[in-house]
Amino acid sequence: MPHGILGAGVGYKLYNRSVYDVALAVTASDTTDLSGGPYTAIVAEGGGVITVDMIEGATNVAVPVAAGVLMPIMITRVYETGTTATAGAITALKHKQDSIY
Repeated sequence: MPHGILGAGVGYKLYNRSVYDVALAVTASDTTDLSGGPYTAIVAEGGGVITVDMIEGATNVAVPVAAGVLMPIMITRVYETGTTATAGAITALKHKQDSIY
């Protein structure tokens, strides 16, 4: 049994949506969606603009980002054109389907 808020030996299931358990190192592309998408957050090592497609259909949306700041945004693509946050890696994050902790 997991140890949790109810104490040792007490079983429980908790959907913890504040923890990301899937990360993808982004290769920006003007023609290819992110593999395994959609993703629910993005973070860049270097600040600038990340140009994305949104889950609900908006395309080529320029999102300003600060270095190391998590942006909670549902995306399917990161464009090479228009993305200036290139000083370091860009990482897309999401939750596993039906993650249970």
